[in-house]
Amino acid sequence: MPTEKTNPLSVATADGLLPRDLQFPAAVLTEVDLTCTYKYYAEREKPMSDTQDPNSADSINSAKVGGCACFNVRQAARAITGLYDSVIEPVGLKITQFAILATIHRDRDDEPTMQSLAAELGLDPSTMTRTLRPLVDDGVIEIVAGSGGDRRVKTVALTSLGRHKLGQGRKRWEDAQRQLADKIGPEVFDRLIGDLRAVTQALRD
Repeated sequence: MPTEKTNPLSVATADGLLPRDLQFPAAVLTEVDLTCTYKYYAEREKPMSDTQDPNSADSINSAKVGGCACFNVRQAARAITGLYDSVIEPVGLKITQFAILATIHRDRDDEPTMQSLAAELGLDPSTMTRTLRPLVDDGVIEIVAGSGGDRRVKTVALTSLGRHKLGQGRKRWEDAQRQLADKIGPEVFDRLIGDLRAVTQALRD
């Protein structure tokens, strides 16, 4: 029996916020995690002549640059991020910040530690601290020292303002998802999500 396909645009929840299995195009996080190697549009390299030095600057033609996986991911990430930022901006968040809030909210039954959140977002500790600082300063999240035996273990939680902004941003995020799907087509949208996840998983293993 064929398995039911998850609709990445479906975000209905009982509490009116976001589902635990919220799906994001991985490219929206590449502003803070640039380790990507997804090639979005395939482009064939032009053949090199027998007399051309493969190490010369002339050999690095536009076809070779256009065939670079990282270059294409960065280009796509900037375009996608620009779309999402423009839609969610009225809430006072960037899409990268919205994704962080959604990730924290998804683990709301067991508030994530700084370490576990950094691992899930693919960030090193110093980048994680810089990324969260504006959200802390704006009163959107709070970082709390652990109450157990090791107070060095810190957890991250949404404040009431953070939950409010997340709720406000949900509809706008849905709209950005639909706009992207409309622009590139639903089949490409679904394939993009799946391929990006597969690449991320392969590189983390």
